[in-house]
Amino acid sequence: MKKMLKQNKGFSLVELLVAILIMAVIAATAITLFGGVLGSSRENADKETAENIK
Repeated sequence: MKKMLKQNKGFSLVELLVAILIMAVIAATAITLFGGVLGSSRENADKETAENIK
């Protein structure tokens, strides 16, 4: 049995799922933060454009 365990290299399904879950959480957080930054920069650009038109 010990010989079989030593030859079994790689990751288990649970380890892969945990890694994918962690990456998904990080990606969702980054997308949310990046979306907020884009929205506020667009809002600032619109305000500047409105001031330039006046």
